[in-house]
This record gives sequence, C-alpha cells and structure tokens, in this order.
Amino acid sequence: MIASNTTNTLKDGTRKRTRYYSCQAFRSKGSTVCHANSIRDDTAESLVAEKLNQVLSDPNVGQKVVQQMEKRWAGQQRMIGDLMTNKQRGITELAKKKQRLQTTIDEEPSVKADLEPRIHQLTVEQVHAERDLHELQERSRGKSKGLLVDNVDQLLRLVAGVISGHDTKTLKHIYQLFIESVTFDRQKKLVWVHMRFDSDVIAGLNEYTEGTSKSSVPFLHGRTVAFVL
Repeated sequence: MIASNTTNTLKDGTRKRTRYYSCQAFRSKGSTVCHANSIRDDTAESLVAEKLNQVLSDPNVGQKVVQQMEKRWAGQQRMIGDLMTNKQRGITELAKKKQRLQTTIDEEPSVKADLEPRIHQLTVEQVHAERDLHELQERSRGKSKGLLVDNVDQLLRLVAGVISGHDTKTLKHIYQLFIESVTFDRQKKLVWVHMRFDSDVIAGLNEYTEGTSKSSVPFLHGRTVAFVL
C-alpha cells in the first residue's frame, strides 16, 4: 500500500487534510486487479498495532508460524513436482518429433536438407528443456530449512522489546524494517501482516534498543525468514 493525502473543505470553510493508505495496484490498474480502495492512516495503523499486540501476546504463535512455513514448503515441492512432470513430457514429445523427422529422412533422403534445420531446432529446444529439468530436480532434492518454534519466539521477543515504549512516529520507522506489506479486509476490520527478517533487519531493529542490549539472532545468518500473521 502507498500513502496519499486528500484535502476537503468543510461547511465552515475549514480545509481538512486526511491521509490514506491505498492499494498501489488499485491506483495504477484499477478494480480489475484490486477491489480495496483506501483506508485512513489512523485506522490502518491502529489495526496493525492491534494485530501485532495480538501476535506478540499469543503463546502459540511460534508453532503457528512453523506450521505455516512447513505447509508453504510442501506446496512448493508439489509445484516443483508438477513442473518436472510437464517438463519431462515436453522432452519426450520433442524426442518423438525428432525421431519422426529422422524416419522421414531415412525413407526419403532427398528431403534431408529441408528437414535438418528443423531437427537442429528441436535438438536445441530439447537441450534447454533438459537443463531446466535438471535445475528442477536439484530444487526438489533440497531440504527444507526448518525453523524451530524457539527461533520464531526469539524473533518476536526481539520485536516486542524494540517496539515497547516508542512514540507513533518512531514505531512507523520500526515497522518499515520488518513489515513488507499489509493486507486489509476493511469491511471485517481484519488485517494480515507480512513480515520479513534477515540479518540486516535485525541490525536495523538493534538501532532502536538502548544501551548494550543488542540482540544476536544466529540462526538468521545467511538466510531470510518470511511469514504472514
């Protein structure tokens, strides 16, 4: 979402400026891609703060995040499996086409010069498809970078400690460090916060901690953790 301002003139002539958050896709492409128009900034920020408070006070949130990430991983593996099946099917079809053309040449050598360019093209396509299949196979053999419940709890304890006691303006800057996007259901007043953490985010959060209470999150070194709550 992106911020924008509107100015209205009240009945008494007073000009009132109101700040909104609007869906960026809606503003650029209209209702064909997004039906959510805009939400007042104070309403949006209140909903986000309320949701974060709920998340940070939920003793089971770590388990929920781990389950969410495991489900996402399983879905990605299923998608890779489907892509591998389709890619193998395409490779088989290319091989059949090449074989049919070669059979035609064997039966009628006079057409060799006409068909060889097509065979070469199919061979190039097959090589590219086999390369793609190999990459998919490598991805399918990868292991899930499992996240422990304690890891999530450690992250959220850090967030809770950082946001505690700051004014609204400072909180906005802190939120921008780890919140990638926010999804609102304005009618139902529901909000989903998309969060992302890596070593740079932790370093940014530590800038808002006092004294020597800088936090280290070893399991994040060299990796990124993202989830929605």
